[in-house]
Amino acid sequence: MELEAKLSIQALIDGELSAEKQVDIERLVKADSEAQALFKELSNTVGALKESELEHKLPETREFFWSKVSAEIEREDRQAEVAQSRPGAVAWWKKLMVPVGAAAALVVAFTLFQPAGPDVAKTNFGTNTVSTAVTETLAETELEMPDSFIFYMFEQNATVIWVDSKMDVK
Repeated sequence: MELEAKLSIQALIDGELSAEKQVDIERLVKADSEAQALFKELSNTVGALKESELEHKLPETREFFWSKVSAEIEREDRQAEVAQSRPGAVAWWKKLMVPVGAAAALVVAFTLFQPAGPDVAKTNFGTNTVSTAVTETLAETELEMPDSFIFYMFEQNATVIWVDSKMDVK
């Protein structure tokens, strides 16, 4: 039997055929034993499926159920509109974190990657000794002795004294 004939028998059982096509397929089922066997098998299968299908009844009416679904959809739409109309707490927080994070990254970078310059040591001119225990920054030394600088370079184990020739040395 051809596939089209088998599909037509299935359509006959499902009630999907026109009146004239239905008559033709019924004649085929009565005349052909293979068609009769297929018709009987498909009819039994459809009957078993219909009998074993559980019917589930809702605790509320159909209209009430769909009205709840509709109300929930409308509520979610309103919430979405409200969220779009005013900026949320997360939005301003994200906008604030970008510049704060960038500033923090710059502070960390300047702190960790600051080049080490020479230390400036305090001198006692009367005794010609250099005290390396107390070190000052270059700016502090310039204020105390604007015309001379003393550097102690630890890596080279050397002391450099820069004296301006215009300075009055006593």
